[in-house]
Formats: sequence, C-alpha cells, structure tokens
Amino acid sequence: MKKFLIACSALLLTTCSSISFISDKSEEYESETAPDWKLYSRALHYKSIKEYPKAIRTLLNAVSSGRELHRVYYQLSECYYYLYDYNTSINFAKMSIERDRTFIPPYLLIHKIYRNLKNHTKSAAILEKLLKERPDLVSVHFKLGAYYYSQVKNFDKACTYFNTILQISQQQSVANYYKEYANYYLGYISYHKNDYNRSIEYFKQTVEINPDNYPTHYILASLLMHLYRTDEAKLYIERYLTKYPNDHKMHSFIGRILYLENNSIAVNHLSKAMRSKTIDGIIARSLYLELLKRDKNAERYLTTIVKKQPRFISPHIALARVSLRKGDKQNAFSEFLTASLLLYKVKLYNQARENLIRTLSIKDKVPEVYFYLGKIYEETDNLALAIVQYKKTYELKPRNELLIHLGYLYSLRKNYGKAITYLNQAINKEPENPKTYFIKGIVYSKNENYPQAEKYIKKAITIEENDTFYFYLATVQEKHKKLPDAINSLKKAIQFNSQNARAYNYLGYLYADNNMNIGESIALIKKALTIDPLNGAYLDSLGWAYYRQGKYKLALKKLLEAEKQFNKDNSPDPIVYDHIAETYKEIGNQHKAIEYWKKSLQIKKDPEIQKKLMKHKKILRGNKE
Repeated sequence: MKKFLIACSALLLTTCSSISFISDKSEEYESETAPDWKLYSRALHYKSIKEYPKAIRTLLNAVSSGRELHRVYYQLSECYYYLYDYNTSINFAKMSIERDRTFIPPYLLIHKIYRNLKNHTKSAAILEKLLKERPDLVSVHFKLGAYYYSQVKNFDKACTYFNTILQISQQQSVANYYKEYANYYLGYISYHKNDYNRSIEYFKQTVEINPDNYPTHYILASLLMHLYRTDEAKLYIERYLTKYPNDHKMHSFIGRILYLENNSIAVNHLSKAMRSKTIDGIIARSLYLELLKRDKNAERYLTTIVKKQPRFISPHIALARVSLRKGDKQNAFSEFLTASLLLYKVKLYNQARENLIRTLSIKDKVPEVYFYLGKIYEETDNLALAIVQYKKTYELKPRNELLIHLGYLYSLRKNYGKAITYLNQAINKEPENPKTYFIKGIVYSKNENYPQAEKYIKKAITIEENDTFYFYLATVQEKHKKLPDAINSLKKAIQFNSQNARAYNYLGYLYADNNMNIGESIALIKKALTIDPLNGAYLDSLGWAYYRQGKYKLALKKLLEAEKQFNKDNSPDPIVYDHIAETYKEIGNQHKAIEYWKKSLQIKKDPEIQKKLMKHKKILRGNKE
C-alpha cells in the first residue's frame, strides 16, 4: 500500500547572528515620533518583501506600544525562522504563547521547526500543548494524527487523534475533509495491523463521505477481492470502472468473480485485462484461454499460476476443467477439491458446494468431501442436510468427534433424545474425553434441565479445566438462579484466560444487572471493550452499568452506540432497546421511551415489556389531560 504523506525534507540549517540587526541604526528605521502601531504595519510590509532585518528592527520598536504583543512576537518569530535562526524564532514564539495561550500560529511554527529538525518528541509535544488549551481544534488533531502516522510511525497515537476527530464530529459540525481523511488514515492503520475487516469499514466510511474518492474505491475493491468478499467487491469495481473504464486490474477482478459464478460475461472483462503483463493480466489470460477451450496454452499458464499463487481460486477451477477434458481425472479431482476448500474458507458457500459436487462425480468415496458438504450445509443453516452429510462421513471414516458433533446438531434441532443418544455413544468410546461431557451439559442447558447441565459441565472440568468450560458453567448457574456460583465460575474463567472478553463482560453485566459492585462492573466491561472495542453487547453492558450508577446521559450515549453497532451487524437486540427505553424514562423523555419499547416488542414479544409500554402510554395520556 502506498503511503499517504511524503516526508518533508529538512531545511538546510545555517547559523545567523541576530545582534547586528537589533543594534543597527538604519536610515529606514522609523523615527520615535511615528505612531507605535504604525510600526507594526510597516514591519509587515518589510516582511512581505523579504527584508527580514528591517522587519525585525521595526517590530522590536513596535513592542513599546504594548498592543497585541502576542502578534508582534509571532511576527518576530517568523522573521527569524526565514533567516534560519531557529533558536531565536522558538524563543519569540514562546513569548507569543505566554501572552496568549489560545493563539494558534506560534504553536504551529514551533511544530514546523522541530519537525524540520527531526525532533519528533518536541514537534508533537507543542501541538499537544495547544490541544490542552484548544481541544476543539479538529485541524490540529488531524495534523497530529498525520504526523504520528507518517513521521513517528506510532500508529496507536495516530489512531487516538483520528478517532477523536470522529468523536468530535458526532457532537458538532466538522468539515467533511477531516472526517473523510480521518477514516482514510484509520483504514490504512488497520490494514498495517492486518485487521482487514476493520480497515474495510473505515474505507467504506471514507467513500460514503466522498463518493468521488476513487483511489479509495480502488483500495476497497482490492481489499475485498483479497478476502473474496466478491459481492461487495463488485460494487466498488463497477464504480471505479465508470471513472476509469480501461483499468486492467479491475477488469481482471470482475472477470474472475464472474468466472467463479459461471457467468459467460466473464470473457468480456478477461479479454480486456489479459493485455496487462502483471499477475492479474496473466490470470485473466489463462481463464480466457480456458473458456475458449484452448487447453494446451491455458494449461501452461495455469500450472505456473497455481504453483506460484496457490491462494487464487479461479485458476484451480480452470485447471480442473482442462484436466477433466484431457482425461486426467486424478488431477481434476485434486484441483476441484482444492478450489472447494478455498471457496469454503472465504465463505463462498454456493460455489464451494458446486465444486464439491463436481468432485463426487469423479470420486464418491472420499470422506472429506462429505465432511465439507456437511460444514457448508451447517453454516448455511440447513441442519437436516448437514446431518446427512456428517453421517455419510462417519460411515466412510468413523471418528468420535463426529458423534459429538452430530449430538450437538440434533440438540439445535431440539431433538434432545437423539442428541443424548449420540453423545452417550461418544462417551462409551472415549470416557475420558472432556468435550463430550461439556457438549452433553450444553444440550441439557438448551433443554432447560439446568441441574443435569451443571453436573456434566462440572464432569468435563474434573478432566480438564479451561476458560470455556467455566464460562458456560456460569451461564448454566445463572439460569439456575445460583448467582454466587456463576460469579465464581466467571472469575475462574478469567484466571485461565486473561484475554477472555466474554467473561469480563458477562461478570460485569451480572454485577450491573443485579445492582452490585457497580464500580468493579464498569472496570470489567471496559476491560472487555479494550479487547473487542466494537462489540455491541459489551457497549450495552457498559451503558447499563452507567444506568445503575445513575449516570443517565453517559448511559444513553453508550446504549445508543450499542444500538448502532447491532444495526451495523444486522442483529438488533430487544434487550438493548429496553435498556435505552429505561434510560429515556429516567431522563424524562417518555416519548422516546415508548418508541424504544415498541422497537423491542417488534423483535420479541415480552409480557414485561408490554406492561411497561401500556403503563407509560397511560402516564403520557394522563399528562396530556
């Protein structure tokens, strides 16, 4: 990825004595009879024509006026800066700041000097000092963020300032430029940290603010294609091609996507992309040749590509097709299977299933094929077909893990008797496998048989202790109204894994929901958010803890953030809506409370929420009467 900023070259430093300029009695020196403030205007004239010594002498004389000294000292500072006398320049800039701590230019000048001197610590510190006086200065937050990103390479510090800009933009009007490029930088920082999904979200915000930011469309297309999020990639590829219709890389991307979808239009894009000599052009050429059934030339390119770039999916499919046409079924099977697993990994389930079915037409006794078909059906919520495929896998290759998993799937279908039957088979085969007892406990929990659930999860723990077992034990104990035991189990989960965000959040939420240890509750939930900062459930927990603390405005802020995050994930939560309604009620906004209780009921019918809604509707009607 190319960098955002090109580092500025440091200015050539030269020493220059300033004493002679002060003592020299030049004939242009203003007479003492001239009005003092007129000297300031005259000095600015000298400065504008780059006669800096004259400007300095005149400004020093203007000091006697005592007026606007912060401006006078700043102009002196700039003159010395242009004469490369940085020490004197800094001294006058500091004198300007002492006269008016909110005056911005001297801070920026000191920052520029230290930046040129490559003194990054002092360069950043002066801007941070300015922000203490003027925390509203979005431009300075942006300058610091960009400086930490490009010069200091401290991405965490850069993130702090760019995120502050986005926070400020929620409270007041901020120029789109700053919002656009704050997201842009944050996208790059997330990319550098290999957090591609978050990087994509920031870049999406960038183009939402400025749809004409075509370089970001290009970045998004490339990132989404790298992750094989093909439906999303299409959108940005097409937008980019409307502006740059001859871009080879984008034509290669869209051609490969359409090839995976068996769409004949692929050939049009591939023919445009194949002119390029890059890897994208070579892939396009190989796929184009395969579609035209020029197998000999296609195979030559494809064999090289799959060896050098094995993660690209379409060449494996193309090579499988070529191999099948030439009668090499073994290679065709291998390439179809490889493509299927790669497609499954990037969650292109339809294409993965199609290619697995192709492998079955070549060989139908390979357990891995049925296993991955089972995984695809499971992850697309077709549990009945998933069970069929897993049973076929077990017939070809019996494994205890499959018995356990079949038991779990039957529990998801609420066939608890069948689930327990499979799990008992697994226990008979491997009585010391803790996972079987754990899953059996989970099945009993789903069936609301909490005593049995607790018994079997505890049995798993006697064989092996880990944070997952203790976490789920806590969920069972809470449902069984054994709050102290649940709290103790969560503390043990945290002991076994200090990065278990779920355990921190759950423990914090239990404290808040039961109105106990609120300070500790907030600390625990904040710890969860440091591990997973965009988790809507954790934001809801924090908001609810603030509610219990009586900090309703802060609670509402966090709860609305939780709502926004759940909506972004397309999974609105009725509990969050109830919490928001309760908070609006305490603030005194009955209309909003009613609105959010209605939202909660739209997702899940709940008699308690219905009672609250009816009660407050009556209160509202009574107030009107």
